[in-house]
Amino acid sequence: MLATIGSLFPGVDARGPESPRAARVKGGTRMAGALSKAVADLRQVPAADIEIKVNGTIYRLTTRMCGQARAEAEQDTDPDTGALLPHNTARRTFRDAVVRDLVD
Repeated sequence: MLATIGSLFPGVDARGPESPRAARVKGGTRMAGALSKAVADLRQVPAADIEIKVNGTIYRLTTRMCGQARAEAEQDTDPDTGALLPHNTARRTFRDAVVRDLVD
């Protein structure tokens, strides 16, 4: 599902008619493939470890930790259907894995 500017930035009203050709392109399987690749390209592991300081305590977010969390998120499935989780839902899995590792 594609988002509108208004749904991305609440309060912004961007409306206009869409041509039938644009609707066909956006609804086609090629668009789904292009969006899937674009999202997959966002899933990058940092090139170097990152230090995060919280209330005087330094936490180290390592490339290994991020790689493992990414793999866990990419393999997580919906408990009802068994299907792989979509990117935005799998982000929670990534976040939880990173937080778990940082706490350890």
